[in-house]
Amino acid sequence: MPVPLTLALTQQSAAAAVGGGITVTLQQPAATSTAMANGVAATVAVTVPQAVAQQAEGFNFPLPAAVQQAVRQAVSDSGRAATATGPSGDPLPAWLRFDAESLRFLATRLPAGALPYRALLRFGDQSVLVVVSETES
Repeated sequence: MPVPLTLALTQQSAAAAVGGGITVTLQQPAATSTAMANGVAATVAVTVPQAVAQQAEGFNFPLPAAVQQAVRQAVSDSGRAATATGPSGDPLPAWLRFDAESLRFLATRLPAGALPYRALLRFGDQSVLVVVSETES
């Protein structure tokens, strides 16, 4: 049975700017069937300005500090690395990679219409939904 993820969450935590106009916000779990079926403990909402998303060199963003701490603890306790997949367990698309060591997502050469995209981050017995969307520049 999954152990509840302990994160200090208000209804919606303040967004953190991570550079290039990208914001990362830690939120309460999404009330979607995918989130509920996967025992999602929280949602990380990432907004990327359209101009940044369309850059050939791409962009990257870290997980919020509270999630990083929970991931590191779960990895330490379980001995299993954190993994990221599509919401149904399918592999991430070729343009998106999760670096388990730095706890960052890296996106390169986004195809048109790639965003919004949902990824499922799993660590120990926990999961966090990561939703990456685009905003007008």
